[in-house]
Amino acid sequence: MIKPTAPELAGDQLIGVNEMAEIGGITASTLRAYLTREENDVPLPQATIAGRAMWARPVAQDWAEQRSREEVASVLAHQGTDPALSVGQHRIQERFAQSFTSQLWSSPQRRKRWALRHRNVEQVRQTSQDLARTVAVSLREIVPLPQLATVVRLAVIAEFTEDVNEGKPIRKGSLHLWPATAKMLDWIIRHEPSAAQRLIGEIVRESREKLDIAPDVVGYGLVQALGLDGSLDREVVHAFLERSLPRVRSKPDRRLKAAVGPATTGCGANWRVQEAERSEAETAWGAPSQTTSGVPGKRSSP
Repeated sequence: MIKPTAPELAGDQLIGVNEMAEIGGITASTLRAYLTREENDVPLPQATIAGRAMWARPVAQDWAEQRSREEVASVLAHQGTDPALSVGQHRIQERFAQSFTSQLWSSPQRRKRWALRHRNVEQVRQTSQDLARTVAVSLREIVPLPQLATVVRLAVIAEFTEDVNEGKPIRKGSLHLWPATAKMLDWIIRHEPSAAQRLIGEIVRESREKLDIAPDVVGYGLVQALGLDGSLDREVVHAFLERSLPRVRSKPDRRLKAAVGPATTGCGANWRVQEAERSEAETAWGAPSQTTSGVPGKRSSP
């Protein structure tokens, strides 16, 4: 026969009702009532000594933490027909319930789908697509995108600052992002490309002005981080960043002047500048590093 033992189950490590209640933030009489009525998911005692229920301290702490989470959820629960929803979830439900009702009933074209002869899987699928699109285009009413973009920008700059403060030369492959930061940047790119373009511009500009990091180095770091932890194909990320880089230039690059040639005027000159910018952007964002090795990202060091 095997008798399992653990240090926290030793007699002098167990706690009784009074201590258990104190850890749980309730009175001993309330805990006894819970035990009698088998309420509030009170864990079974690990031992009974001299007729007294005893628990291991880690078990009591886990129970107290669970109670705390439930109390937080109850504070934010909507006090209405569905208390399982938080206040924010209830507002989203109400917002789309009104929108769906309007779409399904106010439009004669859609209302006729309720007629029995129109009830088929294709009509249901089409209606579902219409409703789903309403949610998709209402993303800003669910996620506070401007605030999210600000937090992501601050996180990226903070992590780049850490790399700069290490005192090593900053080259392509020297910049790293934590996976959580890269995933949030990837999410913004996938869901709000125009906002993501502005965000990339701000990241590149701040990196250049505050940290003296060249745009091509920033771009390479973002490509590597998004390729490692994002869900977009690397080619898509590459193409997106290529188109974002020229927009963040604050003054003409001398290399562009050399590429374009003598100053000219007219649409032809503008086209030549744009082509030179795009050509340089493609090289800057995507050129592989020749000075570092290893897998980019916080998971390994170059």
